[in-house]
Amino acid sequence: MSKIFFKSIPAIVLALIAAFPVDAQESTDDMMKITVTGTKSESTVKDYAGSVDVIDKDDYDKSPSVDIRNLLKNVPGVTTRKTTRSGVRGTPGISDVNIRGLDGDRILFLIDGIRLPDRYEYQGYYELGQSDYVDFSFLKSIEIIKGSISSLYGSDALGGLIYYRTLEPYDILKNGSDFNVEIPFNYFTEDNGRAFSNKIAVRLSEKLSALFIYTNEVSEATKNAAPSKYIDDVENYGDNILLNVQYDINDESSLNVVLEDINRSSRIDSSGANLENMSTKVRKYEKLISNTLTDRTRISAEYKYDANNDSSFIQKASTLFYWQDAKVNDNFRRVIVLPSQTTEEDKIYSLTNKLIGVNSDFSSDVVLFDNIHTLGFGFDVSENDGSRTRRTKNLTTGESAETVKDTPDTKTLRARVYLQDQFSFGDFDFTAGLGYDYYSLDAENGLIYNPNQLDYILASDQTYQVLSPKFTVSYRTTDESSVYARYSQGFRPPVWYELSSSFANPSFGYITLSNPDLKPEKSHDFEIGYKLNGDNYATTFATYYNRYSDFMDPFAPAGDYTPPGSSRELDAYQTQNISDAEIYGVEFTGIYYFSPQQDGFYIGNVFAWSEGNDLTEGSPLKTIVPVTNRLSLGYQGSDDRWLVSAGMIYSGRPRLGDDYQETRPYYIPSTFIIFDLEAYWKISDSVSLNASINNLTNETYFNFQDVRGRDNTKGDILRYSQPERSFQIGAKFNF
Repeated sequence: MSKIFFKSIPAIVLALIAAFPVDAQESTDDMMKITVTGTKSESTVKDYAGSVDVIDKDDYDKSPSVDIRNLLKNVPGVTTRKTTRSGVRGTPGISDVNIRGLDGDRILFLIDGIRLPDRYEYQGYYELGQSDYVDFSFLKSIEIIKGSISSLYGSDALGGLIYYRTLEPYDILKNGSDFNVEIPFNYFTEDNGRAFSNKIAVRLSEKLSALFIYTNEVSEATKNAAPSKYIDDVENYGDNILLNVQYDINDESSLNVVLEDINRSSRIDSSGANLENMSTKVRKYEKLISNTLTDRTRISAEYKYDANNDSSFIQKASTLFYWQDAKVNDNFRRVIVLPSQTTEEDKIYSLTNKLIGVNSDFSSDVVLFDNIHTLGFGFDVSENDGSRTRRTKNLTTGESAETVKDTPDTKTLRARVYLQDQFSFGDFDFTAGLGYDYYSLDAENGLIYNPNQLDYILASDQTYQVLSPKFTVSYRTTDESSVYARYSQGFRPPVWYELSSSFANPSFGYITLSNPDLKPEKSHDFEIGYKLNGDNYATTFATYYNRYSDFMDPFAPAGDYTPPGSSRELDAYQTQNISDAEIYGVEFTGIYYFSPQQDGFYIGNVFAWSEGNDLTEGSPLKTIVPVTNRLSLGYQGSDDRWLVSAGMIYSGRPRLGDDYQETRPYYIPSTFIIFDLEAYWKISDSVSLNASINNLTNETYFNFQDVRGRDNTKGDILRYSQPERSFQIGAKFNF
């Protein structure tokens, strides 16, 4: 382990012990929230031997936030990154979530047990994230598991898991009623955004119930520190539906059928200044209008079984069948002025992912050696067909170019089985698990044709078989506290666009190269933690050390490349393996109420610090988020009917190596401190209001994730700044 890690721990621990405790959700009740993701069996956050955060419907109702950026802003060690296709909320929205210094496809996203479509990126300038496919008004909870959890969920869960659970009929039906309507409305000044939702739940018979949700979203360009000349004309729309039909077969079993359709569109008319930044000496843009359509449709059917007695061989079981079709169509209409001619054309990009699969989970309590063991086992099999194409239509001549591909069409087969044992011995709780994964990527066409006719690149088939163990132990020191230790292994195979991607843009002087020799990433994760929960206080502490082999550096500079038949050198970028890397850090959260009844004043804080190193080159990893701290002071009324809180957020300067600015003058943000205010008032059982003021002092600041790898020479870096002072208001009506 790194000497720096051990030298840093004492000072950090002492500093944290001297600070007030901290909590993301500002409630001691959060420690008693139920999580089922970390072990696939119900346990409280307090009893789970690891780092887990749960954001549920009660949290949504008290906040006007309807996107992942704001919902996760108080979770320690977790940050988001805006996509570079547009700097706005909605489509395309957030491209990435970073957990403890890992992001991209190292974070697994599931919705009701179904993988969200793979993110896609090339050279860091085109990104599509998993959150673009989610309507957050559909959710009843978000569970965030930090650290590798490949033993239960397989590949891509190297850095953690974000699990979305959608609402069911009985989440809206209240107090045994047969019919309920819930109507939330939210308004955001940062982008003139409006979000409206209509949730209708009905009990059709003793055994049959249904939930229907319709949401409509509208937003414009984000108002930040960028001069008006850099702000594009942006229009975002969303029309999304969810239908959940539940049939209670008997007292022990039920069937849920879900239809979900996410449909979003975005129109961006680039301004004159942004067109100038895209132009070169020989190639000038006079017009650029992009129209993006994002759609995800899924149909799923899940059977659930929960035995009423302990004598059954299987006490709990579930089987989920699912089909999912996701696609993104980008149409870039542009007018290009060359020395010889002016051309108006459409550049049409299409990205599709079609997923089909089944997974099952089983749980049984058995007695072994006079101890009750909860045995969990199950499997997951899925196949994903992915394709990305592009073509050009010349509107001046009416001619259409041949459809070409930057990557091959691929079939990705994932098959996984797992076994887990949970048992107690005195005040000790143990969990041991083992997962086996088979991963196969089949490139449908043998060659990728580079659209610029520069080169042919061989596509590569890949097959991997991996075992992923996990072991945890926790010790209940008192009725209120416990300590735990966790070890797990994780892995992530290279995805299709990393293995076999080729895109060249000679006008801008760069090319991305495929790398069929990429090796899967593997990790060894260690974590030690402490949890304390009392009547008017709660706190958690975690320190972790993760070691990685064959760590992938996405689209790293790869020197100069001269394509065959050309004399011009291009800047080459290629995803490459780093043979040895490490990430370590500390997180500390908690809250203290001045009243044992948990009303009146409270104080809290959220702290996260991490460092990461490329041990091969002896330089810092570029994905590590700076140290952050959120201090909050609030007042909660009796009966939890109203609250107000003020927060102060601090972010440090990123730790980067001397080589970060060697190839290009990348922008490095400074430290910042911002303030926000939040309020919630439950007027009655039928009406509630919420509001917030973000960036109260109207500071100009940057999220490091948003500007990581951004050039600081074109004068438009302010386009990536965070929103200026903004207001969010929301109202919810229940009938």
